[in-house]
Amino acid sequence: MREGESEVLMAEDYDFNDLIDIQDIRGMTHCHSTFSDGRHTIEQMALAAQNMGMEYITLTDHSPTAHYAGGLEIDRLKEQWEEIDRVQELVKIKILKGTECVILISKSGDIHWGDWCCAEIRYRAMFRNCSRRLLKRVWR
Repeated sequence: MREGESEVLMAEDYDFNDLIDIQDIRGMTHCHSTFSDGRHTIEQMALAAQNMGMEYITLTDHSPTAHYAGGLEIDRLKEQWEEIDRVQELVKIKILKGTECVILISKSGDIHWGDWCCAEIRYRAMFRNCSRRLLKRVWR
């Protein structure tokens, strides 16, 4: 459907309200908790998602680059992961650990916390004008 050609014209005649049904939604992604700029605790969010019938929730609080949003330095990130582990014991849904981070282009494409968290964390990245070297670093 997203071919970059006639979507706008199609929308004039069709409202697309049948593309997805509420029962198709199985989880919550890109969620911010009180660890950065969110309004609710991890426990509150996990319980709310579970009560909505979700199968998972992904916590993606900000990295340190987003200082304006209380981005997490390494000690706070570790504290958040400990809290996620604690809350995971209380709920049936899966709580996924993530982050909203900036990939540092000035060096080798590192993320703020270094290699130690890459094995455990799955992150979503927006790529604009990325070099092949950077993309190889991110997807290795």
